[in-house]
Amino acid sequence: MAHVVSRITVLILVLSLFVSCAVNPVTGRRELMFVSESQEVKIGREAAPSLNWSYGGEFHDAALNRYLGGVVKRIWQVSERPNLPFRFVVQNTSLPNAFALPGYVAITRG
Repeated sequence: MAHVVSRITVLILVLSLFVSCAVNPVTGRRELMFVSESQEVKIGREAAPSLNWSYGGEFHDAALNRYLGGVVKRIWQVSERPNLPFRFVVQNTSLPNAFALPGYVAITRG
């Protein structure tokens, strides 16, 4: 009886792995995905505000934002997932840095 239970358990685990597989947009292959696309977007939206304050908030320079935002937009459009929403921000800190979260790209003014 224990042998049957262990086989059923293994079968359930294998089936759950197949169900949780999704097509990776970069490789085009089915892979195990722990986070859905909508969860990725939600994670980015929730984490982005805290990063704004950690890096001095937004740097308000219309010309710089327009230029760098255009560069980021062109890169985003040729990425593997151009349909995802994104937001670009220049951070108001003198520390040179850049980072990204799901749907969020930030560059510091350096």
